Amino acid sequence: MSWIKTISELESKGLDFAIATVSDVGGSAPREVGAKIIVLQNGDFFHTIGGGELERQVIEQATKCLSENKNGLFSYPLGAKTGQCCGGVVEVYIEVIHNNKPNLYIFGQGHVGLAIAKTLEDGPLNITGVDSRDEWLEKSKQFKINHLKLGEVKDIQLPHGSAAVVLTHSHDLDFDLVNYLCQKDDLAYIGMIGSDSKWIRFQRRLKEAGRTPEEIDRITCPIGVPIPGKTPTEVAISFSAQILNVLADKQ
Repeated sequence: MSWIKTISELESKGLDFAIATVSDVGGSAPREVGAKIIVLQNGDFFHTIGGGELERQVIEQATKCLSENKNGLFSYPLGAKTGQCCGGVVEVYIEVIHNNKPNLYIFGQGHVGLAIAKTLEDGPLNITGVDSRDEWLEKSKQFKINHLKLGEVKDIQLPHGSAAVVLTHSHDLDFDLVNYLCQKDDLAYIGMIGSDSKWIRFQRRLKEAGRTPEEIDRITCPIGVPIPGKTPTEVAISFSAQILNVLADKQ
């Protein structure tokens, strides 16, 4: 796979990465000027600039650049410190690429969740589908997915500014999720599918669970803009229009 294709795939997945490019070579070196390695924050990498200790040090520096959000030019003598005895010097320019797409977490990969993901898959969002049912996760292979058990709600960590929509197969799980999510004041949107009567019941339960009026007001229920029809596709279109407007207002 070419490095251009690798970058395209990483961007489509909404991942941050660093591009480390050999910018200059003095003397003998394992790779030529222009060779690249692409590094993720966790140290995973694609392609090579020659392997060995030199590459390990560059990967380490690239992850540091990602953490500090800084580009830089770095020099590596190919001697004892790099475990290579080519006798040359390699300069590597590291450029950090941050993904700026908002994150949307779809809790529930049933018919409506899949329809929402399908509607927005080519849009300006990073989509993560979350479910506890293997059979439904199988249907959403084209999207990034997480496996969620009922007891793991409080282990969920959403990046700052993320949006979340809750539409699971269980009202109890819906409640656990919105009860947890509404306590976070850094989310851009929290939505839950449901009728007006479901929302009235949930507001009462949330108050009984100790949620404040401000926290409850963070939840949007029912979701979507008013349109006729209640099929999964129609709900997905209605919700997509709403979430794109909400996130555009917050940028």
